[in-house]
Parts: sequence; C-alpha cells; structure tokens
Amino acid sequence: MDLNKIYKARGNAYLVGGAVRNLLLAEKINDLDLIISGLSEEKFLELFSDAKKVGTDFEVFLLKDREKNIKYEITLIKDDELHKDLKRRDFTINSIAIELKELRLIDPFNGLSDLILGRLEITDKNSFKKDPLRIYRSFRLAIKYNLKISEKTLKHLLLNAEQLKGIYPERVFEELKKIILIDEASQFFWLLKKLDLLKYHFPELKELIGVKQPEEHHPEGDAFTHTMLAFEEIIRLTAKPEFTDRKKFMLRYAILVHDLGKAATPPEEYPHHYDHEEYGLAILDTIKARQDYILPEKTYKAASLVIKQHMRVYYFNKMKPGKIVRLFEDIKRSPLSIEEFALLLIADDQGRAKDKEIPDYIDEMINLYHRMYADTGGDDIDQDKYQGEAFGEQLFQYRCQYIKKAREN
Repeated sequence: MDLNKIYKARGNAYLVGGAVRNLLLAEKINDLDLIISGLSEEKFLELFSDAKKVGTDFEVFLLKDREKNIKYEITLIKDDELHKDLKRRDFTINSIAIELKELRLIDPFNGLSDLILGRLEITDKNSFKKDPLRIYRSFRLAIKYNLKISEKTLKHLLLNAEQLKGIYPERVFEELKKIILIDEASQFFWLLKKLDLLKYHFPELKELIGVKQPEEHHPEGDAFTHTMLAFEEIIRLTAKPEFTDRKKFMLRYAILVHDLGKAATPPEEYPHHYDHEEYGLAILDTIKARQDYILPEKTYKAASLVIKQHMRVYYFNKMKPGKIVRLFEDIKRSPLSIEEFALLLIADDQGRAKDKEIPDYIDEMINLYHRMYADTGGDDIDQDKYQGEAFGEQLFQYRCQYIKKAREN
C-alpha cells in the first residue's frame, strides 16, 4: 500500500490494534489495521480503487496487497477523531497507535505500560457491554501473551457475562477457532470452569465436572480433567508445521468432545460408563443443532468417528475381522487419515496417565489398514456377477478373510 498517496492528498495514516501490540511484543504480525484521517471516502476510493467496504454498524475497508501478501483493514476518520477511535477498542494494549509518517507512538490509555507490566485492562468500562465476545477474547489474549486480567476488567467481565448468550454463532466460532489454535488453549476452558462461564457456549463440557471414572484407568480424576489432559496432549502432538490450522482445529475439537457421553451415564453406574459412545454421538448432534457456534461438517464427522470408535480400538487385538473392516471403512469415509485417527487415540491414552507407554496395537492398526486397502481393491471380484450392494458385500467378505489371514501370519 503506497502511503505517499495519502500524504500527497493531505491525509495521515496510523497503524493500530493488534499489529502495534505484536510489534511491541516482537510477535508475528499477520494483518494490518490502519486508520486514515483527513480523506473523504470518495477521495480514498479514488486513490485505492481495489478497496472493498464492509460492515454496517462500523464500516471498514478491506485491501489486499497481493504482491506482498498483506491484508489491510482500514478505518477512515476525521482529523480530530483518533482518540475517539482508540477509546472504542477493547483493551488498552490494542488502543495504541503509531503515526506512520513520523513513526510517533500515540498511547492515550497507557497500553504500553500495561504490556510491560503484563496486565490486561479494558480501555472503557463499557467495553464488554458493547461487545460481549470480548470476554472470550480477554481470556485468549491473557493466555497467549501471559497477561494478568486486572481486577477492574474482571469485575466488568463478570457483570456482563449474561450477554454472552446473545452473540451470533458465527462470531463465537471465529473466536473459538483462534482459542483452540493456541498452544495453551486448555487454560481457556479451565478459566471458564473457574468463573462458571462454561454454561453459555460449552454446557456439555460443564456437565463433565465431577463425573467419576474408574480410578485404575483414570487416576487423573473426573471426566473434565481427563478431557483437558487429552486436549493438552493432542495440542502437543499437532503443534507441528505439517498440520494446517484447519486440521489442527479438527483434531483438537474432536478430543474436546470425545467423552461428552460420560455426562449422560446414570450416577448409579459410576464409575463405569457403559455405552457412553452412543450417548456422546447424540450429544454431538445436539451441539450441532443448537448452533451456539457453527460446527463445520468435516469437524463434525471427525468428532463423530472418534466418539464412536475410541473405546472399541482399545480391544483392537481381540476385535473380529468384520469389526476391524467396519472400523477401517469408517476411517476411510472420514476426513481423517489413519495416522491422524491414531494421534487422537494416543492423546486419549496419554490423557489418562502421561507416563504410560503408547499401546503397541497402534502400529499394527496403521500397518494393517494400509495393507488391506493396498491389497484388496476389488480387482479379484467378478464384477459381471456382482454389482452394487452384492459387490460391496463380496468386497467386505474378501477383506474379512484378508484380515483373518494377515493376523494369523
């Protein structure tokens, strides 16, 4: 973006928001938020005809520099409105501006001081009232940047917590994505538990609190604690460059919901949880239908697979060939590879006790999966004689025999 165009038109440009915060923290900067003063909308569009206006309550312009792969979000203000714009922002650490022509720091709300002191402070007492989603954002920022939420901020946060119920599902999902992608994401859910805020968008996780489990298998404690430990483990396993953000979210979310069915177990059956897989699938369908947040279809399918199969696989060495073929078919139809499914099993296992060795059936399962699909494509079946469902049944029986022989050998 050529800022000289703005200066020649007697305007001024300021870098604001998260970009300034990350610059001061020496963190990676993704997109750039700019404030441009002194230009009319007509003049701005004359200078930057590719800019696209979005928003209704608060209009901004989006502009992309394809050559440098930089996205700009631009707000137009009058010359005397900079302070007003900075005040409307959520937290003091996001209410700092840099005047780009002279590289001058403008910090009317002492955001730099809060950054140095490691404190998260709202810019305005009505910050959460104006946008309740900032409650979740405050936790994310505090966790990601190791900040302590100030007493004043926490007070206003709790006063406005009820308003969380009115947020559009799409906005909750966008924030949830950002939360789940940070490496310390489990702290977010622990914070919600501590402040009794799980009830607004994650009531199913709240129901896991205090749910007893067999002590010999789950020395870590209740079902909520197990879920958080498994969640931490899948975060560790997926914190690698080969995992895209979309795949990270899918795998991490699947672990978050894998044991929700335990909350539906009748208390008289504690600490055992018979059929919690079936209960869990029904609960996942409820989450999807309720739409507290938007659940992508692939994430839903991945989560369904893990809920359905995560217990059966513990008996992989004893499973009959037909059960194994059905398991492999479920995985094949899912958005997950066999290796990704295995990572989820490992995370679940390590969420019980991190000093346990990884079960040896994992490698056998992966190898058998690849061998079966490589060696049983259906070429040996008479396709003139068997078609449609009949062909599928023959292929299933053929694969069952293949699994049986492979295990005998």
